[in-house]
Amino acid sequence: MQNSVSVASRSSWRRLGLAVLVVLAGGGLGWACNVPVFRYALEHWRPDPYRLTVLHRGPLDDDQRARLATLEEQSAKSQINVAIRTVDVEAAGSDADRQFLVSLTDQTVPRLVVQYPAALRLDAPVWTSGFGADDLAELLDSPARRELVRRLAEGQTAVWVLLATGDAAKDEPAAAVLSEELKALSHKLKLPELTESPEDILLGNAPLKISFSLLKILRDDSAERALVAMLLGCESDLAATMEPMAFPVFGRNRVLLPLVGAGITPDNIHVSAEFLTGACSCQVKNQNPGFDLLHTADWARELVLDHDPAIALLDMATTAAEPELVPIPTGATTAPPPTAAVSATTTTLWMVPMPLLLMKIAVIMAIAVAVALAICWRR
Repeated sequence: MQNSVSVASRSSWRRLGLAVLVVLAGGGLGWACNVPVFRYALEHWRPDPYRLTVLHRGPLDDDQRARLATLEEQSAKSQINVAIRTVDVEAAGSDADRQFLVSLTDQTVPRLVVQYPAALRLDAPVWTSGFGADDLAELLDSPARRELVRRLAEGQTAVWVLLATGDAAKDEPAAAVLSEELKALSHKLKLPELTESPEDILLGNAPLKISFSLLKILRDDSAERALVAMLLGCESDLAATMEPMAFPVFGRNRVLLPLVGAGITPDNIHVSAEFLTGACSCQVKNQNPGFDLLHTADWARELVLDHDPAIALLDMATTAAEPELVPIPTGATTAPPPTAAVSATTTTLWMVPMPLLLMKIAVIMAIAVAVALAICWRR
């Protein structure tokens, strides 16, 4: 009973937080572009790097060095979202490394320890394994993650991953609610109207449309162990909660926190979907709700982009929790006049002159956004 109350309470608070974000996005005073959140995320937001630590004793052998070199090459080419380091367990030089080793229950080597991206501030390992070829293959890719990449690259608004318990009495009603509501939302929701302004130009070839789909995964699917661990590890109590969970996945495999059990309702599904289809209003990716999945994908190729448009490249070789800045143009409700001089296609927020009154409004809105995000993440 206590667990049901906790789930319902968490879903209610999360719904409230997303609803506040939707309202703020809709009343953004024209500062943001009119491209919907899901599409802006797909074209601009690079997946945050997971922190991979390779534990070893003494020098790595030839096979291990080759695997490490392959990982580093894939990371440098943005084919996998990881930041890699090695730690010799007998020569850990820093206090941080020694504390890290002490925190691990299994110190057999060679060993791979995986942590969420630093921006999430979750330091407990989300995955540990050996450092063999099969271990890496299981971590970096899986059938479900490939399917997510395929659907999202084709332009789907979001893929709702239903993490099923295996109990049909729980899973089937949740799947039915999701299927019915997602089908209805494709007709109920409307996308923001794009203008002829440069800020509203789409970079990919996929059609801009509202399209949701459902992808069911069993918690005990042996082919999806790493994916399931990432989904369940995003909140401390999810692994112990034996209820179906619905995770909206959008952009480049970015995930909103789940609707759980009794929280999988039409109203809650609608609020999440409305956020994703609303105009993008925030220039800093990590100030938007959600977290990224570790996966393998060449997004520039998948999206048929001439280049990756991110304005600030993530330094894949570090684990610093710096926010990733991406370009948010000054929003426009109408196209600029033909005689207007355009010095750049994008303008970062802090470069825009703003009267004092608007600055005060901006501060109030920033506080409201912070409160909304706190509600989403902490509840």
